[in-house]
Amino acid sequence: GKQSVRTSEAKIIGAYVDVTSSAVTGGTTEISKTYSFSNYRVPPVVTASIVNDGGTPAGEDASVVITKVTTSEVGFKVKFRTSGNVNVGVNLIIVGLPE
Repeated sequence: GKQSVRTSEAKIIGAYVDVTSSAVTGGTTEISKTYSFSNYRVPPVVTASIVNDGGTPAGEDASVVITKVTTSEVGFKVKFRTSGNVNVGVNLIIVGLPE
């Protein structure tokens, strides 16, 4: 359920995951990744955002979807809508109660 926690009681992780540096086909290319971390008491709150490291149009037209969150791992999928060369990663912010 809903719970308010002071920041000093929370465990916060900021992470970057390199996704790909290659050519992609828009509308068909999806890349799934996971990021593991040490255990939280309950599944943490996770946010994810695309980082267009290559500055390409195909990288600008990418999206990320979180597919699963457990007490020790987050799974996500990056989808590309435009074809072209990309160099993208994903920034993650993970906030929760430490075990």
